[in-house]
Amino acid sequence: DGNPVVLTGAEAPGAPYLHLATHPDGKDSVLDLKLAGPEIPKGQDMGIEVVTVRTTNPQLPIFRVNVQWQVKPSITVQPSAIAWSEAKAGQELRMELELTQAQGKAFRVTNASSTNPILTVEGVGASAAAKQKLVIVFSAKARPGRYSEKATILTDDPQRPSIEIPVYAVLK
Repeated sequence: DGNPVVLTGAEAPGAPYLHLATHPDGKDSVLDLKLAGPEIPKGQDMGIEVVTVRTTNPQLPIFRVNVQWQVKPSITVQPSAIAWSEAKAGQELRMELELTQAQGKAFRVTNASSTNPILTVEGVGASAAAKQKLVIVFSAKARPGRYSEKATILTDDPQRPSIEIPVYAVLK
């Protein structure tokens, strides 16, 4: 109707990692939204948040906006999970992983552990590089059965110091 739009506030109570601010821009108002990466809970890399916006307009004093977000990790892992189905017990199983730093920065894999001693990670401690190759090894000592384990890889990348890789196996 030609009247200025004035936003008096905005909030997303369930998402403290969304920083919101409003300011005028001529007859319009602007809602600035910043996703504060370090404040996002560990393990959460995407979400849909509801932002409630208040205005001075009596016909629309409150409206809601859905904000869909996704954080791309600084280090990606291919494959992101490992599954061996119908493998034979008594044989060593091996799968190569490639870790890639998204901006091409060199990083190191400093340590690795697993939820079960029959699962090990080879290639830890290599020189810093933008790509690291590791090998997940499932021991030949594993007995027949179903396994649901995790390998945890530690890096010196401050944005992704820890990476969990699910590892599944069905051994006959």
